[in-house]
Amino acid sequence: VIITLSQTLNNSTNSKVNCVAEISHKEFWEKEDFPNPQINIDLCGRHCKTSWICDPNAVLSSQQADELDSIVNTVAESGKCSCQNCTSTDGYNISIALVSSLKPSIKSLKDSAVEFIHFIRDSWNFQKCDNDIVILLSKDDRKVYTEAGATANKFLTDDCIDQVHDIIESDLSDGKYYDVLKEMATQYKIILSEGNCEYISEKRTMTIVAFTVGAVFGTIVLTFSVCALILNRKQGRYQKQSDDEEIDKKVVRTSRPLYHSNHSFDGVTGEDICNIDKDNNEGIKDNC
Repeated sequence: VIITLSQTLNNSTNSKVNCVAEISHKEFWEKEDFPNPQINIDLCGRHCKTSWICDPNAVLSSQQADELDSIVNTVAESGKCSCQNCTSTDGYNISIALVSSLKPSIKSLKDSAVEFIHFIRDSWNFQKCDNDIVILLSKDDRKVYTEAGATANKFLTDDCIDQVHDIIESDLSDGKYYDVLKEMATQYKIILSEGNCEYISEKRTMTIVAFTVGAVFGTIVLTFSVCALILNRKQGRYQKQSDDEEIDKKVVRTSRPLYHSNHSFDGVTGEDICNIDKDNNEGIKDNC
């Protein structure tokens, strides 16, 4: 046991040369067992690199985790610090924990997640004056949670966190975990830089207005199109009716006899009776 503990400590503190990275196959995680990405570099799925991300089940690809690390590093080095004693590069510390699933308990999933994230925020201790933020993503549960320290929470308020969670809800449901975390880290970066999240509400308002205007314009265009179609059909029917009437007149004219016959039939004798007319020259003309 002493040898194993010694090896673990060596792996945690020695250089990358002595580190053997491991991928966990745990189905559920308990908060006490979850590793620290700045210390347990062999257990966080970051290939023996110190990181702000602990992904022991490899939910993300190495490249995706690197890109997220780059975003949160810019926040940590932004100089936007609310602590009393700050250096020129001090910023807010965002860290990310990814698990396959949270261990079931008699508590609700949300209560278990809140307990989990609060524990690792305290144990990781990536802060100087409560200026840290921890994001917890549970892959199989399709849930994400955020806890901000008291100082960070002055700007990244609970309302701001809820608004960002609303933005990523559809991607989370679709299992786009990298897109979810990238959007969250980016939005938190903007909020901490701006000092508020009013831009989100303004952006939503503009989107709603644009959608409404587009819907009204589309309705008008559709109405005109339908009216034009109905008018064209009516004109087509009137034209067809007029053409049919003209055709009927031509048929009547061409089918009318050139003269009236005086030919008749005697029903009594059963003989044909022909009327004989005289022409102007006293000649006989047979009309039969």
